[in-house]
Amino acid sequence: MSITFKYKGETFTAQNRSQSEMVIEKALVAEMLSADSFSFLLRGATGNYEQNYRKGDVLEIWNGASQIAEFFIERIKADDANFQFTCTSAVGMLATVHQDGGMLSGETVGDVLPGLMGNYSYVVDPEVAAIQLRGWLPESDCRSALRQICLPYGISIMRTSAGLPHFKFNFPTVAKEISRRDVYSGLKRGDLTPVTQVTVLEHSFYASNAVSEEVLFDNTSTAIAASSDRISFDMPIQATTLRATGSLTIDDSGVNFAVVSGVGVLYGKPYVHTVRAQSASTGVVGEPNEMRFEDAYLVNSLNSYNTLQRLASYYSTAEELDVSIRADGTVRAGDLVRVYDKYRQEWVNGYLQKAVVRFSASTTRADCSVIANWRPDYIGNNYDSYVVIKASDLVGGVWTVPAELQGKRVQVVLFGGLRGGHSGGKGQTPAPVYPGDGTWHYEGNAGGVGGDGGEGAMVYAAEIDLTAASYAVTIGSGGPGGISADGTDVAGDLGGDTTFGSMSSANGAEVSNYINLVDGTLYIEAGDKGQDGGKGGEGGTVNIEMVSYITPDNVWDPYLEGTWDVGEDGEDIGTHSGGAKGTTGWVGQSTGGQGVMSHGKTVGVTAPGGGGGASISANGSAGGNSTSSYNAGVWSYFSGPGGNGAAATTVPAKASFGKCGRGGYGGGGGGLPGKCETQSIEWPRYSYNVNPGTPGQGGLGSQGGTGSDGFVVVYYKA
Repeated sequence: MSITFKYKGETFTAQNRSQSEMVIEKALVAEMLSADSFSFLLRGATGNYEQNYRKGDVLEIWNGASQIAEFFIERIKADDANFQFTCTSAVGMLATVHQDGGMLSGETVGDVLPGLMGNYSYVVDPEVAAIQLRGWLPESDCRSALRQICLPYGISIMRTSAGLPHFKFNFPTVAKEISRRDVYSGLKRGDLTPVTQVTVLEHSFYASNAVSEEVLFDNTSTAIAASSDRISFDMPIQATTLRATGSLTIDDSGVNFAVVSGVGVLYGKPYVHTVRAQSASTGVVGEPNEMRFEDAYLVNSLNSYNTLQRLASYYSTAEELDVSIRADGTVRAGDLVRVYDKYRQEWVNGYLQKAVVRFSASTTRADCSVIANWRPDYIGNNYDSYVVIKASDLVGGVWTVPAELQGKRVQVVLFGGLRGGHSGGKGQTPAPVYPGDGTWHYEGNAGGVGGDGGEGAMVYAAEIDLTAASYAVTIGSGGPGGISADGTDVAGDLGGDTTFGSMSSANGAEVSNYINLVDGTLYIEAGDKGQDGGKGGEGGTVNIEMVSYITPDNVWDPYLEGTWDVGEDGEDIGTHSGGAKGTTGWVGQSTGGQGVMSHGKTVGVTAPGGGGGASISANGSAGGNSTSSYNAGVWSYFSGPGGNGAAATTVPAKASFGKCGRGGYGGGGGGLPGKCETQSIEWPRYSYNVNPGTPGQGGLGSQGGTGSDGFVVVYYKA
């Protein structure tokens, strides 16, 4: 072998280098992400290497006319005329490169890799590039992010013949034989620690409006203003729910962070995060030693089984063997090799996990770790297809297993009937308000708020083998919507239980916004909000003004003048009309007569009322006109009453498949009564007995809509 190192146009040969060591390592089950390293001492050099290098400068290793590796400078340290070069691989360089992470909802490996690899060249096989990623990618360095992606699917980062990172499924079937004459020492057992059990956590993330807000940042106690400060979250946050108070502004944000300026409190709603632990015994006898994988957040229901089996297989049967060989540059970490054991006098197949390569002028020696008695099965997703079972797919309560699914291992997910919608709100009935200045008036004529859509259903999942030709299945009916007799918010109910054989959705947990991880279809979608009721009309207005009058004797003799105006119709909803406003008010006046200088008048005014708001079911009632009454020698004058808001009696239609019930419809708001007023500039004072009319009553809201019936999803590998 003629090994040379090339750096910035220079070539270093065996004559001017020593202590050359390259460490290449491959985590065979992607439980970790190793970075290859390379170091050597350049002797008797005259260049100014220590001052002129830049971290990330490329150094190539060549075998004759072929490049066999690519490394990047981490550090060059001078020692008299010698220079110590320390290098790492592209994966090693990525340990200091930041990435924001996010919530992945179907982006492929091919979509994500460019952002993580940056300017570093790489190769990715088509079947790996096509993998869809679903789950949480935490904020981290890019190397850690690659581990998050590789572990769930068993993706290997190999090296091309030129030494570039190569993302692939490493599943070789033909071993590269290492000649007997190239083996320096026989195989011996390594230090692979026995593991008795492997546990993998399966993660699910759901967005839900029902989640309580969390305080993510608060600088109000110090009042020291933030200035484009980056706040990193320790949990994924629904970015659309972020809000700031005070002078705090959100300059930039994502699932894992926000950049803020100013003083205030930052709030946000986290994703609902559920976990399911799956464990497998390795069959190893001895003291309990569990290997847990808890923070691989892209492990989900589609790949958790393969992830668990791959890890359990590795830790149950794998045997680590150490051997020293002569390296020729063609064997790389992750390769399947065939090595002759001189002591056992047998050939052994295994995967090269690690090689410490030392270059000298005469030979290249590699001290290797080989993993035998194991092969990298269980790669990619364990499920890639699915069927949905609805009530219409059953015959006599029985589901017949399709031929292509018989005998397969599947994941069965049972969805109980989806929750119904909340009840619709009652329209407001105007109420008196006393500002504190001796006056009062009516306020509150809004239409009833449409009820919130329902959220949630009971969900149970299990892995089974479809050994029977058919299974008894019951589909839970959708949950009814909430009913309110007094306008208070009443949530809808969960639906009935869905069963598959002996399994039942009742044994699961309530879940919202379940995402089918094969194609991203959303199940248990929150129901739509109900239609609000119409607003009640404003009551008519009154006005009294003092008018200046100069008598023929050139004496100022003011008097009062009263006027009224009509109010508003109630608000229309759909094809239904709000109640008409009242049309007739009243003005009364009297004239005093205690002398020309004291001439004055008293005025009373009442206005007609506003119409009641409509609902989706009916028209609002009309507002009334001003009225009067006479009792025991006293006349009383009343402004027009407000019209009643219409009740909503229409129940929303049953929700479509996979959706929770719609919220109930709101009732119409009550119309406001017309205003009234009396003033006097006479002495002694005189006033009219004017009174406000009655306010319109708000209409009741309707019952919430029924949620969708339940269903069953069966995931399988095509």
